[in-house]
Amino acid sequence: MKRKVWPTKESIDKQRLVRVFVSSTFQDMHLEREELVKFTFPELRKRCRERHIELTEVDLRWGVTNEQSTEGKVLPLCIAEIDRCRPFFIGILGERYGHVPQSIGEKLLADYPWLKKQKSRSITEIEILHGALEDSEASLSSLFYFRSPDASFQMEERLQKTLGESYQKEPDAHLKRLYDLKQTIRKKADQKMLRLRENFTSPSMLGQWVLEDLWQIIEQVFPYVKPSTEMDKEFWLQEAFAQNRKKIYICRENDLKVLDDHAQGKGKPLVLVGDSGSGKSTLIANWCLKFQQNHPEIPTLVHYIGSTSDSIDLIAMLRRIMETIRQRIEPETDPSTLPIAPDKILEAFPVWLGKASANGRWVIVLDGLNQLEVDEHGFDLKWLPVFIPANIRLIITTLPGPFADSLQARSWQTFHINPMNPSERNKFISSYLAYFGKSLSKKNREQIAHADASKNPLYLRTLLEELRIFGQHDQLNEYIQYYLEAKSVKDLFEKVLRRLEKDFEQKEGCRKMVQRALSYIWASRKGISETELLALLGDGNQPLPQIYWSPLYLALEESLMKKTGLLNFFHNFLRQAVMNRYMPHTDTQNKAHLDLAHFFENQPWSERKIDELPWQYFQAQCWENLKDCITDPRMFESLSSEEKQYELMSYWNKLEPYYDMVTSYQQMVENLEAIKPSPNLLAEILHKTGEFFRLKARYEDAKPLLLKALKIKEECYGKNHAKVADQLHSLGLLFTNLNLMDKSLDFLEQSLKIRTKIYEPNHPKIAESFHSLGSARYHEKDFEKAEKLYLKSLEIKESYYGKNHPEVAISLNNLGLLFSYQDQYDKAKEMINRALAIFLQNYGEHHPKAATIYNSLAIIHSNLKQYREAIDYYIKAIDIFKHIMGHQHPHLAFCINNLGLEYMNQKKYDDAKIYFEEALEIAKANLEENHPYINIISANLEESKGHKNNEDI
Repeated sequence: MKRKVWPTKESIDKQRLVRVFVSSTFQDMHLEREELVKFTFPELRKRCRERHIELTEVDLRWGVTNEQSTEGKVLPLCIAEIDRCRPFFIGILGERYGHVPQSIGEKLLADYPWLKKQKSRSITEIEILHGALEDSEASLSSLFYFRSPDASFQMEERLQKTLGESYQKEPDAHLKRLYDLKQTIRKKADQKMLRLRENFTSPSMLGQWVLEDLWQIIEQVFPYVKPSTEMDKEFWLQEAFAQNRKKIYICRENDLKVLDDHAQGKGKPLVLVGDSGSGKSTLIANWCLKFQQNHPEIPTLVHYIGSTSDSIDLIAMLRRIMETIRQRIEPETDPSTLPIAPDKILEAFPVWLGKASANGRWVIVLDGLNQLEVDEHGFDLKWLPVFIPANIRLIITTLPGPFADSLQARSWQTFHINPMNPSERNKFISSYLAYFGKSLSKKNREQIAHADASKNPLYLRTLLEELRIFGQHDQLNEYIQYYLEAKSVKDLFEKVLRRLEKDFEQKEGCRKMVQRALSYIWASRKGISETELLALLGDGNQPLPQIYWSPLYLALEESLMKKTGLLNFFHNFLRQAVMNRYMPHTDTQNKAHLDLAHFFENQPWSERKIDELPWQYFQAQCWENLKDCITDPRMFESLSSEEKQYELMSYWNKLEPYYDMVTSYQQMVENLEAIKPSPNLLAEILHKTGEFFRLKARYEDAKPLLLKALKIKEECYGKNHAKVADQLHSLGLLFTNLNLMDKSLDFLEQSLKIRTKIYEPNHPKIAESFHSLGSARYHEKDFEKAEKLYLKSLEIKESYYGKNHPEVAISLNNLGLLFSYQDQYDKAKEMINRALAIFLQNYGEHHPKAATIYNSLAIIHSNLKQYREAIDYYIKAIDIFKHIMGHQHPHLAFCINNLGLEYMNQKKYDDAKIYFEEALEIAKANLEENHPYINIISANLEESKGHKNNEDI
């Protein structure tokens, strides 16, 4: 006889796993089961994961193959699954008794002798007897629900219409047995041995009852324990994510060996690279479990980036790693000794890695590096030390792309995750469905496993999940064929979207909810908050009730992520599917952007509004709205900041064919003056407008604004105020741009004189003044004075900012150019390469400041007569300047002129002439007629015309 082994509370708590067996008749309970699978259990799963519990429902109404049915394996499977799910059991009954098996296998009767008396019972009754009624211990966590007779009568009418001649009324003998079964359940309920609710009238009512009752039981088994810290809470959520990835895994010994060898070996960090959905997180979760079991003496720290809303925050991640190290090696120290300020955390991180390494071997895994919140200018890896201590066995997973390229550039070891082969896919299909108590026929498994798109685990997992929540066994083959028509992950998600529309857009108030919600996420710049989304989906006066949105969110949870509170797509496959299904044309895409623009237009002033509103108008190609938006004084003041000025410039690059930038901002200033603002506010707007004109090389237009701002500030603050010094400095830079060096030096020296009275000698404002004076002397070709001023500035900046700050890079770049013109090429290259490394770390390679360095490197290579290298650098700089600063900026003219000179050096005069003509056109459009640079370009053009092209070079 097979002995029942009941799980103890301790064993359940240790596994933190809830498996729920759902028992009901088949034909008449399709809608109820669908409600539970699609709505109720996802909500319960979400609640459970917040407590580090994994919930799985087992529903066998499909999943028993024809082969298993023919071989009499249906009942043994049901009995086995009930035992696996103990003590959680749900029984749902209407007015049908269910299928009565013709026989019960001898082995099952030997294992469970009580079945000998149940040979005329239905499978449903046997499930209920075994799962709840035969043992008082089971009853305590058993839930029963009876549908109202009227609702069951309506279902019978529906079945009769649907099935036609094949419809069979329930026999009287079965109805009698059903009555007796219900009476037994009622008696047990009266004795408080199980829980019973009667007369649900709809699937949604049943779903709500199950949600309330099952959650109450789960809360009793797993009482809530509030994490003592936010870090503990993050640990729980990360563990829940890992637990979800551990449950279904097809072992690849070679992949595990690569990780084992690295963790126990030597050498540089290991980078696992794989396409989206290739199973990187699943591999890491399962390998870590095995490695920790085999090597408990080696601390193993895993951070799953993208698993929670906080996990993508770089600073939070680094602090979590440092705190884990502290708890292990310095448990007696106060946690408050760890830094809190972001810059201090970045400084301390390498130190703590060194401390960990000094105490023995550690394994640190950063899973999903591509999900990390990065600087908008590029893929910022400055926080990750190039040198990792030997005892720190670092493993990183990421998608192919910029992150992987940056790590490979460090010569770190790279291992590529290969797609699954058909045999592995077949095993995955069986394992995935078995976890939910289901199986497919060999033919169906082979059909899915050999589909080419199934080599991607995300495709395969998504397809199986769609099959799992599908409840009609007689249509299963047709359903499989329908999904296999999708030849890519994107195509599969389009089919998922169709199913979501059917599931979630039937209720009043939910029309087009799927389309609208996902379109708004698609159209957002960096994502959209749930509060914003509900307001957008509402009726204009009230947001969409959370009760409508939550089920859809839970259905999409695996494909959505939150970054700093904003919902966005976890992978591009869903993004592409949303665009293809809902916004295949430019006009529909523009409408989505315009809807968001109108929404943010009516929101209170906030960083979100600054970030989204102009960008949405830009994407929607609403040029007049964009112009009005960015000429609003408040918006302009925000966008003209150092962090956003290039974004503002990119908007004008698009607008300038339609609107004159200078005229538009002059009108803005006039409108502001008309309402008589405070003098300091007016002066600030005048200053910012003049500075932006200077950035855009509209130097003559900038001059009256900056002079007027100076006059107002002197009247407001007096002539020796810091704000006056800043204004004088801006004017000094402007006159340097205009090549009026006497005026430039006068303003810059006035500014420095005031600053030396206000600030300490090592203040960055003093460094700024020295640097600008150095640039003025450089323009005058007074290299000796320029060098002294540059070096003074550099000394202060390195002392104040440290050696790897962008301000330091600016000084290094200018010193490099200075040394180049003095034929000190080794010193020049050393300086400029240092500057390039700093800028790439801070901004990425597509920022205008990086372009400035490329231009400097080109000049050095040109002076060394390395013309081809110089041309490559000039082209890189030109591409960046065109993209960010537009096609008409003087910086671009300077670069293009220099590129022309390189072709002159190679005696390719026809090519040189084309570049000189382009540079001259840009210079004349932006500089004064008598500007010396126009004369230089013109002379270069004339020289190119006087030579014959040398085709041999």
